[in-house]
Amino acid sequence: MHLRQILFGAFALLIAASAEPAAARVQQPGEASGGTVRIHSGFVRATAGPALDTAAYLVITNTGLQPERLLYVETPFAERGELRQTRFNEDGALETRRIRSISIPPGRTIRLRPGGDHLVFCGLAKPLAQHERIPVTLTFAKAGRIELSLPVATAGARQPPS
Repeated sequence: MHLRQILFGAFALLIAASAEPAAARVQQPGEASGGTVRIHSGFVRATAGPALDTAAYLVITNTGLQPERLLYVETPFAERGELRQTRFNEDGALETRRIRSISIPPGRTIRLRPGGDHLVFCGLAKPLAQHERIPVTLTFAKAGRIELSLPVATAGARQPPS
């Protein structure tokens, strides 16, 4: 009887240890997941000269059956994070404006990239240099808060550092 209780307890611990926690679990730099949201290929651009604003890019997949929305972005390295959209205006010039959320349809993948929807960190505490990493928290309507570490790529990078 005693051996059976020990084996049962060990088996229960093994199952509990292998289960993914309800909160988001940080993975590789630029990657994270939480709920039905998967994030990968994330990076932030190094600042150019004394600039204290920079952009960040990533890929978000909604594996769920319901629409998801990215609502907020924040990092302790900046005064504020913003969701931005770059589009051509009626005069044919590129225009960047702040937006309230970014939609991710069910079963779809979106890319936050230069020239499109992206993240901006304003009022950085210090310039960012290549090879650093910064902690970032994304807040989604359904998945909640997902924390990840973004690697810093070169100032004009269009893809994550290798």
